[in-house]
Amino acid sequence: MKNTKIPHDSCAKTKSRMKRTAPALTVILLAVLGASAINAQELPDLTSISKKAPDGLREKTQTKRSALFYIARPTQNGVAVEVGFFFGEKGLAVCHLRPFCRKEELKFHLADKHKTPLKAPTVVATFPKEELALIKFADKPKGATSLSISTEATPVGSWIAVLSPEVASDLVLGPILSHRTTAINYEMKNPEAPAKQFSFATGRGPRQNAALFRGAPLLNLRGEVVALYHSPLPLPIQTFRLATPTQGLSDRIAGAVKKGERLDTPLRAEDHGFDPVEFTDEWQELQIPLHKRNIDFAKADQLVRDLVEKFPNSFLVQQKQFTIENMKLRSSSANPTKFVELAKGLKHLAKDHAAAEAFYLVCLGDALFAAGKIEEATAALKKADKLYPAGGSAGTLAHMYAKKGNWEQAEYYYRRIILLTPERIAFWDDLQTVLISRGKMKEADEVSDRVFLLEDFYRSR
Repeated sequence: MKNTKIPHDSCAKTKSRMKRTAPALTVILLAVLGASAINAQELPDLTSISKKAPDGLREKTQTKRSALFYIARPTQNGVAVEVGFFFGEKGLAVCHLRPFCRKEELKFHLADKHKTPLKAPTVVATFPKEELALIKFADKPKGATSLSISTEATPVGSWIAVLSPEVASDLVLGPILSHRTTAINYEMKNPEAPAKQFSFATGRGPRQNAALFRGAPLLNLRGEVVALYHSPLPLPIQTFRLATPTQGLSDRIAGAVKKGERLDTPLRAEDHGFDPVEFTDEWQELQIPLHKRNIDFAKADQLVRDLVEKFPNSFLVQQKQFTIENMKLRSSSANPTKFVELAKGLKHLAKDHAAAEAFYLVCLGDALFAAGKIEEATAALKKADKLYPAGGSAGTLAHMYAKKGNWEQAEYYYRRIILLTPERIAFWDDLQTVLISRGKMKEADEVSDRVFLLEDFYRSR
């Protein structure tokens, strides 16, 4: 989402960069990322991914911009803008669901040079797991075109182009590096069937940031929609870009149109898989990038206290409170004992399924590790890894074993976490260091090649 005004040598390669790694990031990533079953004996062969986009992808995508429209709403800092796209010939369109859960008035404009105003559409159907909405304008505007949605699966390694409006100086292209699931809303959504996402690679320079509108469709070489851009996940040395795949959406759209329903807006957040806290001003102010420095923790603490008072049963508020304390530790401005007590306070989140209990155990393990209680931390994290491998506890276990010089176990767990987040440069870098320590120079060189490949994919250009 944008806040804007609508305008208009082998040794050299294997040198350790382990100091770049933030040891306590696993719990934060857990709140956002998940994955499928793990085989710790294998690593992803990223070297099979093409280093450049296929010929014609950029040019093909540029011809599709007339299918876009803007969704704008007022904010404290100006106007927040998302995009959607027309689908079919009857004024149907697809966009993100969140705007329709807000009380602010939404304004719609074609993404043409005149920014032609559009009458507000009706909401025909919602797809909460994907956070998407099917809407219908009275008529498809003159000059607007439509996009088709791919019916085929999009494999890892496929290059996509993010279709952005003409106000963006250029299109963003990149390869899909992983298919994953997200468990951030397991209190609101069924954790046994979490939402699927793509993670694709691109830089995070000004040009890329300006071109990535929430809701922007990702197109394949045939010009078909394969996903919608969802959100960034800023990390110290790279930014993950997450998108929601649309495979199978066409059939569901057809079914919704046949029903002919019209939903009243604003939609009730709880009915569509959201926590109401997400739509408050305080929550928006708390969205602090993980790589940001000089954070005003006093202000963040006050905002969290206010939200805890207003939403005492909100999982997201309690998670955010824990995350802020985690960030304080990494900036040496928090008490590790307090961190442990806060983690123990999350035990009530461990309810009736493995994902929830694993989340609590990873929080507790990270806190105990920060407090120097290594054996207790190890026990909690191993239990979490056994309960729910997708939870990400392998990352902290890997770092703990590396710190103790137990290189065999460190290697084992770094391999596990890489299978969860194969695009995470820091984990590959740390595995490289461990392999060097074990004298596995050939394997370390191979891992180094993957580090440099990933660094190139995430380079702004």
